[in-house]
Amino acid sequence: MPYGRRSNTLSQSSRKYRNPLELFLDDGFSNAETAAALRAADFVVHEFVDCFPRGWDDHERREEGIADPPIIKLCHDNSWLLVTTDKEMCKKHKMAIRRCKNVTVLATASNGKCMPGEWVGGLIVLKAEIEAIWPDKRRPWFLFFSRQGTITANRDNEF
Repeated sequence: MPYGRRSNTLSQSSRKYRNPLELFLDDGFSNAETAAALRAADFVVHEFVDCFPRGWDDHERREEGIADPPIIKLCHDNSWLLVTTDKEMCKKHKMAIRRCKNVTVLATASNGKCMPGEWVGGLIVLKAEIEAIWPDKRRPWFLFFSRQGTITANRDNEF
């Protein structure tokens, strides 16, 4: 090997991610009932209001108008799976996702007016599949899921 070149023994495709699976529920997905149902299914859950409270003394109301890039960065920094109802996040924030090489996003397959609780069952059904891909899937990644608990699309090739 020529002087000055580094050998990378683990290629990006064979890299193992060692952080445990933890969910961050985006603003549109986060509420007490949703978080409780996911915790009951043995997910580790971080709620939007816990990371973005309205004020230092008000931890029951969430901050409003938080742009997506700081949320993407938070999930990147903490190795959390961002769960969102914003299926357009991939298109709107492609550059932020590219900059955050450790970010993982799971978005609902539609942006329609539906309650987060409608998606919880699908997420619980997906738990085993997500846990299986979590340590091995090259990052960043962006997947869509259905209410029935299936991965419906993959946008990894955009990053």
